[in-house]
Amino acid sequence: MKVAGIYRTNRNKSNFAEFGSTPEIADYVDWPLGLQSILAVAQQEGHKVDLFLPKNEKEIEEVLAFNPDLVLYSCMTNQVDYARRFNNSLKSRKPKIISVIGGYHPSAMPEVVKEGFDFAVLGEGERTIKELLEKIVSGKENFSDIKGIAFLKNGELLITPKRERIENLDDLPAPFINSRLLSQKSNYLGFPARRERISGYIEFSRGCTFNCKFCCSPNLLGRKIVYKNPERVASQLKEMYEQYGLNDLFLADLNPTLNPERLEKLAEELEKEGINKHVRWGFESGFKRITIPLLEKAYKAGNNYICWAVENINEQNWVQNETSKLPSFEVMKNILDCSAANKIMNEAFYIIGWPDETKGDLEKAMQILPTLNLHMIRPTIYTPMPGSVSFDEMEKTGSLTETDWDKYDTQHLVFRHKHFAPGELEEKREEILKIFYGSKDYRARTRYFCDANPEYKECFEEFFETISSYLN
Repeated sequence: MKVAGIYRTNRNKSNFAEFGSTPEIADYVDWPLGLQSILAVAQQEGHKVDLFLPKNEKEIEEVLAFNPDLVLYSCMTNQVDYARRFNNSLKSRKPKIISVIGGYHPSAMPEVVKEGFDFAVLGEGERTIKELLEKIVSGKENFSDIKGIAFLKNGELLITPKRERIENLDDLPAPFINSRLLSQKSNYLGFPARRERISGYIEFSRGCTFNCKFCCSPNLLGRKIVYKNPERVASQLKEMYEQYGLNDLFLADLNPTLNPERLEKLAEELEKEGINKHVRWGFESGFKRITIPLLEKAYKAGNNYICWAVENINEQNWVQNETSKLPSFEVMKNILDCSAANKIMNEAFYIIGWPDETKGDLEKAMQILPTLNLHMIRPTIYTPMPGSVSFDEMEKTGSLTETDWDKYDTQHLVFRHKHFAPGELEEKREEILKIFYGSKDYRARTRYFCDANPEYKECFEEFFETISSYLN
């Protein structure tokens, strides 16, 4: 069979979509690692596969030229309506094509299968898609014994029992990679400079032990973390560099520092392989289990970029909302300082519009954020994603105000807020970007960082050039 993966990237949907004059240069590279892994499994089973990243439904011709028998869609909530439209267009041209949708949104709302899809895969999809393909190829039509899927049977929605987590991720083949992924460019602050940078993602673990109310990961993966062997990840990273020239990789883990010993082991393996001389890598992290020796080992092994889950600097708010990722404000400040001192660029994921956040809370945060030792900031609006505790609570109380799934992109307010009117938080998000990047503190801090680490100078200069038109 021919199997096509379809993924509408979230590029141009974040911080700097409005920055710069070249629309195709988005603020970050977006790889659908889950879908890539599933395609690799299908390929391993003897199927011909390809991955497409259409920007709109008009690019359907490229998919039709591949002539797939089955298409796979991977969707976050803000991608699901696009997948539905694309799938409807595809089926209007090729009615017998089989369509399968998976990812965070279908796993939370399997009834999406009613909107023109033949199957929804719930949870991890590698084993599920293997069994599904076997059934389809053999001509069998009884799909009820496949765990972790949803489909219509005699017009009724049937959801099969939940599939168990994959306990040994090392059994999976390396994710499928093609030229469409490798050709993505970005204008975010990274290293090396853009003309030399080929960016991508690699997986070290799946899952997170936290239970943040806004997060839909526990619904998909539970709260258990499953790790890959550090030796295999280091070897795979080396292969990605040698085969594709990838020299800027990001760990697609929710929080790899929850097991610092594992991350230290990965750093040791990367140094042993000698890959730290050619590839720079980054990861997301909270603050609770970070140590100075870990930062030192990570940098020595090629790490130069950390996305910190700052999320909220109002201590009352983040305790109230149980994020519990910040041990204290002072500890956070100290870790950011130590990270920068170890030649690591710091980015902050920051959430505004928490359900109990007041205008005073936000104004205070807007004054503090530019003073923190950060080189980038990614402000988002609190969004209760389907599958999250917060979504379920707000749905029960009638607090959700938005039915357009495209708006669930963390850049729009989708619920009735006690302190902010519609449109206010969107304006505040833009204001935060301008205040942060336009502040004297930020320019002085980054100038000092580049003076201490001249290898970063070109990277910061091109980044400043990108955002200058927006700030002026």
